Amino acid sequence: MTQPATEKKTRRMIKAEAALWFAKLRGPDSDPELQQDFEAWLKENPAHELAYEQCCTLWLMTNNLREDEDIQRELISARQELEPGYRQRSVGLNNPGSWLAYAAVLLLFGIGFIFSINYLSEEEFSTRIGEQRLVQLPDGSTAMLNTDTVISVHYSGKKRRIRLHHGEAYFDVNKDNQRPFEVSAAGSLVRALGTEFNVAIRDQTLSVDVADGVVELKSRNPLIADQSIITEIRKGEAVNYKKGDEATKVEAARLARISAWQTRKIYFDADTLANAVAEYNRYITEKITVVDSELNQQRITGIFHLGDLDTFIFSLEQALNARIERSGKNILVMKGVALPAES
Repeated sequence: MTQPATEKKTRRMIKAEAALWFAKLRGPDSDPELQQDFEAWLKENPAHELAYEQCCTLWLMTNNLREDEDIQRELISARQELEPGYRQRSVGLNNPGSWLAYAAVLLLFGIGFIFSINYLSEEEFSTRIGEQRLVQLPDGSTAMLNTDTVISVHYSGKKRRIRLHHGEAYFDVNKDNQRPFEVSAAGSLVRALGTEFNVAIRDQTLSVDVADGVVELKSRNPLIADQSIITEIRKGEAVNYKKGDEATKVEAARLARISAWQTRKIYFDADTLANAVAEYNRYITEKITVVDSELNQQRITGIFHLGDLDTFIFSLEQALNARIERSGKNILVMKGVALPAES
């Protein structure tokens, strides 16, 4: 008895078909007729549906890596091999449809396997709001995580790669000339050998403060495609960079503030009340809100212990003549009653 053609397919062939369907359905030529053909293909064999689901899952798991430099290089190389006359075509990696189509095929043909080994095996560490944590890295380096922070750690024979998803972390890096220490954050890359530096993401702004040694910040140039803005940051210096900025500006590092949070303190040096409250809110589950614009511009200086919210609120009342009202987890800071003039 002759077996149906679908049963003769190898697993590799079925995965290849699933990847191609994945690409076609998300391409510019997708239409109702194509959808009907796809549904017919799914019904041919239960293995088809399983392979397609695996393809979708793998894509979701790797989609956040699309801006990774290593992956971009692999995609370009693979496309040149898969697509004759690639260099003569005008389709670029910045086209979401074409990127998705080629990535779908590549993920199922070897590159997806490489990515799954190199990236999906990352170990993740995190802190809750108000929590801090010291993470020992495989090479003896350390990462001190501040409040509400998530990092992924991946070490290989060629690289030491940290991905800062959100929050803030202080890195004390052991020198290894053979393996650069890289922190990927907010679309930029911070590279070092042996140094100490702080990386934070706040309101879509990446801040890098260097306490010792030298680090290199590499960010995309919004004016020139395929070029990067490279900034060298030395001891005592810092850069605040927002994605889309056309240049970086080196400033003085706020090392006193960074040293303070590592000892569960928060340091303000003539900060506006608006900025001070925004910073303090990062460490608490309550919400402090200043309801007076004039009060927001008042300056505050001091060192406060994290976890001692009452002292912070009392200081605002005394130093700024503010009035505090609490309602559940909401704390309202308002202008206080004017004091009578002395006679």
